[in-house]
Amino acid sequence: MAAFLYGIPLFAFSCIFIIVTYLNHAHPSVPHFDSTEWNWLRGALSTIDRDYGMLMNWAFHNSNQNHVIHHLFPMLPHYHAFEATEAIKPIIRDYYKYDDTPILKAMWRDTMECIYVEPDESSENKGVYWQILDNISIFQKLLKRYDRKNELKRVALKVDLQKTYDTRAEPGHQNEPLAKVAESAERELDL
Repeated sequence: MAAFLYGIPLFAFSCIFIIVTYLNHAHPSVPHFDSTEWNWLRGALSTIDRDYGMLMNWAFHNSNQNHVIHHLFPMLPHYHAFEATEAIKPIIRDYYKYDDTPILKAMWRDTMECIYVEPDESSENKGVYWQILDNISIFQKLLKRYDRKNELKRVALKVDLQKTYDTRAEPGHQNEPLAKVAESAERELDL
């Protein structure tokens, strides 16, 4: 009986914790780095702030809504996280990521879209991967490469991210995915 009373709540909490952790660290817009390109700042900025609703936000001390700031300043008390997040947004601008997609829909999307990365040995900056969704030319190459006719593959395309996390980079020199993120962030923040 004790195992039942202890096991079920432990299992439920573990499932919720895994879901929350997964959704704060996986998203099609987040680059993936191997050991040659990863550094602390890139890792810290490769997280997503999410809103899980009043109950889960309360249960996790809003750490899911302020996850980017948590990675940038891990010793920051949670009761200053909202204030710090608002203060850091104008500084990191297009590198701040927020997703308010409902939990089940976000789980489905991230699970279906973040499944495959392909190394690009011809790239000068090896070790950086982006999720690219429904890109027709890549899709066609994958169909030929894997000899499958009807299976849709999601792929991450390696891109040059030398300036990705350099906030001094000129807007004209950003990668196309980053430029789109920057434009939407500037509209939302009225910058």
